[in-house]
Amino acid sequence: MPVSTVRNFLKSRRCISVTYVLSALVTWGQNPLEDRDLLSQPEIREVFDALERYQPQIVFSRISRDDAGSVIGIETHTFNVDPTRYFYPASTVKLPAAIIALERLESDPKLNGVEATTRYRMFGEDLEIAYPNPEQRESSLLRDIERVAVASDNMAFNRLFDFVGPDVIEARLLQGERPPQLSHRLAISLPSKLQRSLMGFEFEAGVGSLEPRQLGPDTFAPEEALGIGYRSRGELIPSPFAVHRRNFISLEALHDALLGLVIEDGEAFGLSSYKLSSEHRSLLIELFSRLPRNSPEYASENLPDNYVKYLIYGDQPEAVIPDSLTIINKIGQAYGFLSDVAYVSDAESGVAFALSAVVYVNANEIFNDNVYEYDTIGLPFLGALGRAVLRFEQGLASGK
Repeated sequence: MPVSTVRNFLKSRRCISVTYVLSALVTWGQNPLEDRDLLSQPEIREVFDALERYQPQIVFSRISRDDAGSVIGIETHTFNVDPTRYFYPASTVKLPAAIIALERLESDPKLNGVEATTRYRMFGEDLEIAYPNPEQRESSLLRDIERVAVASDNMAFNRLFDFVGPDVIEARLLQGERPPQLSHRLAISLPSKLQRSLMGFEFEAGVGSLEPRQLGPDTFAPEEALGIGYRSRGELIPSPFAVHRRNFISLEALHDALLGLVIEDGEAFGLSSYKLSSEHRSLLIELFSRLPRNSPEYASENLPDNYVKYLIYGDQPEAVIPDSLTIINKIGQAYGFLSDVAYVSDAESGVAFALSAVVYVNANEIFNDNVYEYDTIGLPFLGALGRAVLRFEQGLASGK
């Protein structure tokens, strides 16, 4: 069993104490990631028995609250986490982008009078290349955030990418041994120079605007490539797939961003702190927990409850998520990397925890060929992991 890390953050009126405990078998606290029931699940056992192949990383945080509902402690355990190991974050980058977009809306004096619901249109050189469909060039921040939260819409994220700027997002994330890197928009191939060109925004009724912005040259990570080949424009290239020019955010940084959103005074526990009004914080929490059937925009599309909920329900497309269970999350799926960053709250048991995980399921080591083991290994692993941790926490709450 790899070394597991435990962090405990306790808040009091007089001080905040931070304790780090490293051990192969953690005896302090109750660690669900070493629970026998969890380790016996075949979907989990298969991945844990082949760590180098599947490269799982897991971060778990138990949230303790007082009788008034205020957070008084956060206990964090990690499994097989390597902050320097590359994984492609895919759509998980949309969560911090949405948070920081509303943070900028509140703080930028050029946006005085602009609301999340205010319509905008984009402008700038090469706009037609970055957004080839004219309908993609107009929206509102509220609509963009709902689209990335409920249906993981890529072009909505790209507009947030332009609105905030990848440099700002990188700077606002937890800085670890391998710093975050946002080098490109999603679902569209653009020249490197255009990736560094941010479009302008003009809001309706003249209440505010942002001029186009040109970023400096991207400072890519040291050269790194994975696998044995990749497909490009239908052709198989028999060379490793370069990832140093791709987006990267460590699992711990994504986990931190989620907790920084959900826990309003997260700074007191060593978490990233976002300057958001209570209204905007509540809005983000509601949108990232919203199911497609509860969304005015997506209700008619008959998407399953697990459409973007991988932990607990990823392998259960027929499941109906009960109203008592709230899952605030963002998933990622691309190049064989499958991930979910989630905060789970169970009203019936009073359990609340954050669970983030990534697994790599690309057996043939060919990138961009759409031959991945998402359905056979990845989603069963994340679903079983989420269910096992939920059962463990419910058992602790009930005294069993």
